[in-house]
Amino acid sequence: MKNLCARTNRSPVHRRNHFIPLWSEKHSKNEARTYFGLSSYSAFCASSLRSCFGLILIVLLSILGQGNAASASLVSVGPGQSIQEAIDSASVGDIIEIQPGDYNECINITKKLIVRGSPGQRAPVLDSDGRNSVISLLADGIVVEGLSVTGADNIPMSGIQVISHSNVIANNTVKGNSVGIYVASSNNSIAFNKIDDNYFGGMILFSATNNQISNNDLFENNLAGIMLIKSANNTLTENNARENMGIGIKLYLSQGNSVERNSLTTNDYGIALSEADHNLIDNNQVINNDYGIYPYLSSYNTISNNTAHKNDYAVYLWDSSKNLIIGNNLDENDGSGITLFYSEENIFQENDANGNKQYGIHLISSGNNHLIDNRFSNISGGSGVFLEDSFANNLTRNQANDNYNYGMLLLNSSDNLIGNNTAHQNPTGIMLSKSSRNNQIIGNLWGQNDAGIMLQDAHGNTMQENIISGDNRQGIYLNSSRQNRLIGNQISKCQLGVLLERSDDNNLSSNYVHDGESGIFAKDSSRNILDGNILQRNKVGLRLDRSHQSTVKSNKVLDNDNGIEITESKQNDLLGNEARSKEVGISMAGSSKNNITGNQIRDCRQGIKMVRCSLNVLCFNNISKNDNGLNLDEGVYPEESSNNQIYLNDFEDNVYDVHSFISTNSWNSDEILRYQYRSRTFNSKLGNYWATERLGDADGDGIGDSPRNVGSDQDVYPLMEAVARYKLG
Repeated sequence: MKNLCARTNRSPVHRRNHFIPLWSEKHSKNEARTYFGLSSYSAFCASSLRSCFGLILIVLLSILGQGNAASASLVSVGPGQSIQEAIDSASVGDIIEIQPGDYNECINITKKLIVRGSPGQRAPVLDSDGRNSVISLLADGIVVEGLSVTGADNIPMSGIQVISHSNVIANNTVKGNSVGIYVASSNNSIAFNKIDDNYFGGMILFSATNNQISNNDLFENNLAGIMLIKSANNTLTENNARENMGIGIKLYLSQGNSVERNSLTTNDYGIALSEADHNLIDNNQVINNDYGIYPYLSSYNTISNNTAHKNDYAVYLWDSSKNLIIGNNLDENDGSGITLFYSEENIFQENDANGNKQYGIHLISSGNNHLIDNRFSNISGGSGVFLEDSFANNLTRNQANDNYNYGMLLLNSSDNLIGNNTAHQNPTGIMLSKSSRNNQIIGNLWGQNDAGIMLQDAHGNTMQENIISGDNRQGIYLNSSRQNRLIGNQISKCQLGVLLERSDDNNLSSNYVHDGESGIFAKDSSRNILDGNILQRNKVGLRLDRSHQSTVKSNKVLDNDNGIEITESKQNDLLGNEARSKEVGISMAGSSKNNITGNQIRDCRQGIKMVRCSLNVLCFNNISKNDNGLNLDEGVYPEESSNNQIYLNDFEDNVYDVHSFISTNSWNSDEILRYQYRSRTFNSKLGNYWATERLGDADGDGIGDSPRNVGSDQDVYPLMEAVARYKLG
């Protein structure tokens, strides 16, 4: 597996070597935290046109007013002259135009001026040589344009420091400073600047509001391209933050900001939110970062319409809640499209997280999240959806198709609702394992998977009204799983419609399983209830193999090759089932102490077949219109089935009612029964009704005057009419 910390096609970020000794000699990391408000120093270590004079002119007119522009003086400063002296001597509204060259000074702009490089010429270089911030804006309405600013490489220095309001900073190159541009004010416009190789970040906004940050190119900065600290209602649009050794854009303790249409490429983190609430992250391109969009301890943010490709993790929430993540394209990342860690009550809606290598979405110890109408398909090395130690999440109308492992995987996860999702062409549609409990899997479509629903050591779950079709092996497979409920599922064309293996105390009711190999197969599984299922057109409708003390009642086992097969199983109750099969209605082998009561077995080659069976009770069954009604020892080398009690059954319209040659069984009740027959009350033992026999009944008690021979046995108390005519008790 690829190392998720490795970068793909990311060029190394180069640093000016003089930063490191200067920093280590004079300052500590704690000072950095204190000054810049960094919550975790160690953890958070569009292409655009540069021609913007039209934009600047419009902004200038709005700031300065047309009257001031008309009366402004142009003051030219050349190499060897003092920019600060020109500023001090200028009048409000004047233009300070700096000619190309190197200027070793720090300047404080204390009045409303335009300070710019000479248009159309190389930008003048202002270098503070580590003495202080290069440019400090201390009055409102200043324009700084077309300068190259460097050398403020000591904290708390900045290339450009903005303390005042309503300023314009445009088309500057800001390089090799502690902080490129530092803003602690409001209503500034910062656009089309090239900001690179600054140690503590390209741009930092601290307690700043209502600023417009747009079309800046920020690259190879340490910690962050743009960082907002305790800042609100700022707009960041169409910036390009790339190859920063830390974060492209970070919001820390910041609210109400809008981050839109930015490009974040080849950073450690593309966009990071730390304790940042109520922000909008919309329509950004987040490519080839370690973490694409990373909310940490952040709530009520909207993350929408972003594209995040080729990151290790596209969207990663750490201990974040109540965020809305909607309409994002999170395809083809090295890890997961979406990851949640200790995060709750978030909404994920209409996101594409296809073609990722590990997972479409991965929830770790996260609960009460809503996943709606997302797509988690074509995962090349893992599963579409993975819930790990997660609880009470709601997954509705998602797609998880054609994934490497599972469409959906729940590991030690409980109380989740998985409803109306689609998972096709996975090895397994959904897997619940490692004590996943009390999940509801309802109304999903699982098609063309090797297994539709699989439970491994998972208990107390409900699988209801799912449609499972075209699966190669199992529709629903329970392995070592207890107390689960399978209700109203439709399962077709599976080798094993429902397979229970070493799984006890489950309830299977009202399921329709058809056109497969085995409808329901319980192997080494006991105390299960199979009630009201329809098992149709399978090779075997229902099988119990070494399974005990189960109740099989009111099932319709129709048009199968063989209806119900019971092998080496004890103390099961088969009650009120209808079995109509091509071969055998109910087949029993090596089984004992089972109760076969009230079943209707008809239109079979063999109604009931018993091989090596003893101590079973067969009563109140209707065995009719079969070639052979009851087979006890058929074959060239027959094996006897003896010591069974067979009474109060109807044998009607069979070609042969019973085959019994070497078996010895009881054909009437052990005890004297009280019953009513034709409005009279009698007390007697009772046998079976043999429709083909013509017996006399001189005393009118409903019992034939002569016994009915059954192989070497006799039914001593044969009934004159069908069992329904006798009212017991």
